[in-house]
Amino acid sequence: MSMQDAQQQSVLSETAREAAIVANLESQLESLLASEPTTTTEQANLDEAQAATADNNDDTTNSGDDNGTVTIADKEKSSKDSSSKSKSKKSTSAGAAATSRSFDYVMRSLANLSTEEKIDALAKKYAEVYDQGRASAEKLKATQKQLTVVSRERDQLQSEHSKAMLAKSKLEGLCRELQKHYKVVKDESISRAKEEEEKRKEVSGQLQTTISDIQSQMQEHNVRNTKLREENATLVEKMQSLVEKYEKREEYVEKLLRQHDLQAQLAEARLAQEKAQGEAERARFYTAKYDDFQNAIGKSNEMFATFKTQIDGLTKKMRQLEKERNQWRERCEGANSTVLQMAQDKAENEALVASLRVKIDTLEKLCPRASSSARRFRRSRSR
Repeated sequence: MSMQDAQQQSVLSETAREAAIVANLESQLESLLASEPTTTTEQANLDEAQAATADNNDDTTNSGDDNGTVTIADKEKSSKDSSSKSKSKKSTSAGAAATSRSFDYVMRSLANLSTEEKIDALAKKYAEVYDQGRASAEKLKATQKQLTVVSRERDQLQSEHSKAMLAKSKLEGLCRELQKHYKVVKDESISRAKEEEEKRKEVSGQLQTTISDIQSQMQEHNVRNTKLREENATLVEKMQSLVEKYEKREEYVEKLLRQHDLQAQLAEARLAQEKAQGEAERARFYTAKYDDFQNAIGKSNEMFATFKTQIDGLTKKMRQLEKERNQWRERCEGANSTVLQMAQDKAENEALVASLRVKIDTLEKLCPRASSSARRFRRSRSR
């Protein structure tokens, strides 16, 4: 708005300045015509030029009226034309008065002269007047040309002024529309600002509620993390105790296995030794008995009965050895079943240890995640 007003003011100031120049030229022309004596023909030419200029101005004014765009500039133009007409009339009357005064002066100066002197004086005066008339005619032509140029410039300036006034009126209309639009935009902006403020308050309330919920959840997570840490510590202690027990049990199982192996080896060795001893004794016994039988084949039935009792004793002893062998075999089978049960318990303990290790790894992974999320939340809160 300020730039448009400044442009309009500059156009108006230039128009006023050009109008002042035109008025100054017209006043100079009038003073020139009034100061020099002019003939009736020159005065008529001047009047015709001024009348033509006035008619031109009237035509311009009439064309503006026909187009329906009569503005303040057209009114100023018509007022200037009327003032120029009045000035031309005044200058015409002033020229006539000056001519009559010059004629009286010439007649008084010729009153005391003779006829020849009067003719000479009149001839000189006529020559002077003729020269002055020629000079005045040339000045008049130059002045008319200058007046035509100035009139054209004035018409151009007046048309520009009318265009500027029309542009000003359009700009004023645009300014009014812009003010209306600005008012509408301002009202919309105020309403939007109120809506945004309400939305901001609502969002801030929701954010505060969310923050409080997050804080409560963080507290719950902290409590859970504390419990999980305590449970992890207890689980670690239990795992350590289980591992120690498992190691001790493995050592005990290894000892039992070694002991069982030794016992089995010892039993086998004893069984083999006793079997060898029994076979050797039997061989020696049968050999001796065979020898005795061969030597005492001819003895009596008493010797046969003694031999029979000895055979029965040996048979009982063999049966006792077989019982001991069966007992050692049962012990060996029991030791094998114990070893199998211990191996099964070992596998179960290994599976339990593996599951506990998986749980511990999971808890260790959860604890850093929870602690890292808590640290990120605290950093976002501090920012």
